[in-house]
Amino acid sequence: MGFCGNIAAVMPNWLSRDPSEENGGVNLYGFVSNDPLSAFDAQGLALMQYSTDTSSLRFQTFDLRGKYNIPNLAARTDAQWPISQVATASGKTVAIQGSLNIVLQIQPGEDPNDPSSTADGLTITAHEHLHAELAKTLWNADLASVNKWEGTYCSEQCATLAASIANYQDLYNFYDERQQNLQIDVRQYNGANAKRGVGVAGQLKAAAQSGLDQATAAFSAAKCSNPN
Repeated sequence: MGFCGNIAAVMPNWLSRDPSEENGGVNLYGFVSNDPLSAFDAQGLALMQYSTDTSSLRFQTFDLRGKYNIPNLAARTDAQWPISQVATASGKTVAIQGSLNIVLQIQPGEDPNDPSSTADGLTITAHEHLHAELAKTLWNADLASVNKWEGTYCSEQCATLAASIANYQDLYNFYDERQQNLQIDVRQYNGANAKRGVGVAGQLKAAAQSGLDQATAAFSAAKCSNPN
């Protein structure tokens, strides 16, 4: 059936548990969010949609100023985007796995309801929720561009190239999210650190795009085709 198990049509659900465990949702016997007509997951390990309501996220106390050496840093949104080999090729098959985790961090002693630490007049909580929501939106919008490379190919070479394309695409998406979130802080604070970060993210995004272009060209030159 293209999934790690067999389906029980009378139930209906899969007889084997989702190999991605709770990353795919609390229903461990579900499949592509019960939307098999418009979604696919050949290995049961595709990148998972982030469904948490970002307005419900709460802060964890963390010494941000000590770690980043930024004296006035009050809070930070840590969008933990998987960027290390989300796609792996084994023989002729490409499997993809990963999920987004968003953590809000606040400097000890800072009041999350204080608007004086932000230039946009929002409370610290509201401002960081903007960052979290953007990370969620971009992650969910970009899933299809990576997940579509999961599947079984005509050769091991094509599978290896497809995995490379998926990894470069994920890397590009990651740096794009970083750049857009840093641009929020540039508009609000016009700070040197945020400006520098936007530039660095742009350079890394360009490098990822170059790698993506090369992998795509090699995939085409090898006369490979996407099984999806």
